[in-house]
Amino acid sequence: KAIFVEKNPKHYNILKSNIEKFENTFSGEYETEKVKADSIKWITQRRELFLVESNIIFFDPPYESVDLYQSLIDLLKELGEELKAVVLIEADRQQSFEIKYLEDNLDIKKLFKQGTSFIAMI
Repeated sequence: KAIFVEKNPKHYNILKSNIEKFENTFSGEYETEKVKADSIKWITQRRELFLVESNIIFFDPPYESVDLYQSLIDLLKELGEELKAVVLIEADRQQSFEIKYLEDNLDIKKLFKQGTSFIAMI
């Protein structure tokens, strides 16, 4: 199951449309859930998602939303050893924060870089 969370109404409608095209193409092979909500409030209320080893959580807010990144980092640090899900965080070194900041705060298992953007697997 893939869960997509988007707060911005315009972006949510685009996301919803794209997911519906995907669902039509694969005719029910994949289960999706579309949620229009603040992502940090939502994941804080759904902490159990981070405790399941088979879950993959992809976090890709607007790069300049440093407060969203910080909220996620705080949650992951708080979960500590309880964290079982794979968490992917996409960010940009010029617009968000340096990779070193993540390295100092979280256990990065793998790092993918392209230009100034990166995805850290926690």
